Amino acid sequence: YDIPNLGPCGSHPLLDPEYSSFDLRIKHTDLALSRLDKLNIVANWDVAFQNFRVCLANVKDRLNCGKCEKCVRTMTELVSIGALHKTSAFVENDVSPELFSGFDITIRHRAPFYEAMLPRLKERGRDDLVQTIKGMLEK
Repeated sequence: YDIPNLGPCGSHPLLDPEYSSFDLRIKHTDLALSRLDKLNIVANWDVAFQNFRVCLANVKDRLNCGKCEKCVRTMTELVSIGALHKTSAFVENDVSPELFSGFDITIRHRAPFYEAMLPRLKERGRDDLVQTIKGMLEK
C-alpha cells in the first residue's frame, strides 16, 4: 500500500521486516508508489509479469482464478495501463462489466484502488468500466 491507503490490511512497512529470517531479508520499499505505479513496474519485468500471482484461490493449472474480486480488480488495473493482454497470468485478455457482479468494492481498503484507475480507464475509452465502477462506488 502507498501512504494515502496505508491501513491494517496486507503489507505494512512496520510489519514486513518482521517476516525476515536469517536467510531472507524482507524490506518494505517504495511506499510513495501507488498500486498502479507498482503494476507498471511489474508489467515491464517480463519474467515476473508472466508469473504474476495475486489470487488467494488455489486453482489447478492457473496462477489466478480471474473471477474473485482481487483478480478482477488487478485485471482492471492492468487494462487501465494497457497491459492485461501482455500477460499469460490471467486466462482472460479483457474485462467486462459483468465480472463485477456480486462484488462490494466499497468495503475495507478497496474503493481508493478503484477510484485511482478511473482516469486511466477513461483515457483508454473504457466508459463501460468507468460507469460500472462509478455506479458501484456510489452505492
